Amino acid sequence: MPFKEGESGNPNQAFKPGQSGNPAGRPKGKSITTILNELLEKVAGDKVKLSAAVIEFMEEDRPLTNAEALSMTLLYKALVQNDMKAITEIMDRTEGKSLQKTELTGKDGKDLLITGFQIAKPNDTGNNANS
Repeated sequence: MPFKEGESGNPNQAFKPGQSGNPAGRPKGKSITTILNELLEKVAGDKVKLSAAVIEFMEEDRPLTNAEALSMTLLYKALVQNDMKAITEIMDRTEGKSLQKTELTGKDGKDLLITGFQIAKPNDTGNNANS
């Protein structure tokens, strides 16, 4: 039975105004960083403890999440294979990326003078001041 123009299905099953199709929302999962921190606490750099932590995850009566699988793979690569990319990724995720300070100086080593910038005040219309 074809629908009339503007209809998309059974009106008795359609959501009413203000009604959500997913009232519970997206399920909350742990981030890779959280899982890495938890695994690092259990493992403490010991390959045998890493194996035990992986076995513990595998014995749970549920499939691994993508975040759990990625976290375990990263830890395996870092601890067992000594993969520097994996070690760097773990450090960046758990400790934060290290800051790189950059100092700009002129040719003579003195402060760099920047000119040509103008601070514009927003106007009432919300348009850019340069327009």
